[in-house]
Amino acid sequence: MKCYGIFWKVILFGMFVLGNQLIVLANSSAADFDLLSYPSERILTQLDRNKIFAQDSLALSKEKVRNWIKIRMQVAELQMEMKENAGSYENVVEDFYGERRNLLISLGWSVSEFDEVKERIHATISAMNIADELADGQEKHEKEVAEIRENTFYTDSQKEEIIEGLKTMREFQREQYIEPTKVDWPAVRPYKEIFEEVTSWMAGNRSHPPELSF
Repeated sequence: MKCYGIFWKVILFGMFVLGNQLIVLANSSAADFDLLSYPSERILTQLDRNKIFAQDSLALSKEKVRNWIKIRMQVAELQMEMKENAGSYENVVEDFYGERRNLLISLGWSVSEFDEVKERIHATISAMNIADELADGQEKHEKEVAEIRENTFYTDSQKEEIIEGLKTMREFQREQYIEPTKVDWPAVRPYKEIFEEVTSWMAGNRSHPPELSF
């Protein structure tokens, strides 16, 4: 019965891979305005995210990541202030994006550069978390493979197919999420914790913004 569950695990993962190529994911966090239909909001699939890394061979620098975090906090403060005074605006969403654009330009950033760095940092941190999960689950993976080989319900060819499916699941995560982002790991890793603290503050899970030591 345990191997039967592993079999369905492989099937469901295949469905996930297919869905991952078809479903469009919005480039927005829970702390952002709900702008899925807003024309200036960049909508990216996982393949689009991979292209960002492929097209830009230059790795992010630690300085750029630090600056992005500082500016992201300024953008968040602007957003919070405008949401609190939403009644003062004819269209608070549209006005926010205009003010955000002006703020970024005044700080020497373009909107496209700011959004691209956001995508790269998000993708890199997600990839780091996936890498940790794969490492932590290696022992479990080896145990599952051993159980499949000892199972008497499946034929040898079926066993190999299931084992190959489990292997493909892990390789897919490495190829699609981990490898494309590794170029940015050295710049992002030192600020992973503070980035997550900023995200938590933006989501309303902490009352005060984190103090930056840089």
